[in-house]
Amino acid sequence: MLAAVAQRWKTQVNENSKTFGFYELYPKLTHNAIVGYTLPAAARLDIAVVELDSTLINLHVRRRMDVTDRIMQQAGIRYYRVPAQGQSPLAQIYAAITLGDYVTYYLAILNGVDPTPVDTISYLKDLLATAAP
Repeated sequence: MLAAVAQRWKTQVNENSKTFGFYELYPKLTHNAIVGYTLPAAARLDIAVVELDSTLINLHVRRRMDVTDRIMQQAGIRYYRVPAQGQSPLAQIYAAITLGDYVTYYLAILNGVDPTPVDTISYLKDLLATAAP
């Protein structure tokens, strides 16, 4: 239910905060990405995993989330489980989108960057427009 929201958080982290970010979905997260949490060791000091959560998540996915949290804790990975607010799926989606936009704006302020320009994307578009076919 929150897959599109997770993707939006990732793109907003990139564009607003000018920060590297990626997203993974359960259950695939527990088959691949989880293996790479421990290396490089220095990354554990600078990264954190944010799990978007919902009271409406399937019980099998909930179990995976709980086990994954345990593994991250054992590996020394910082992680945060962010509950979506609201009673209905639409309310939770909207609330999670709004929170993500606020978080990425605040992260931009903490990073000392203006969240509005996307100079690198503009530069890419300019280069592609003038590139020979």
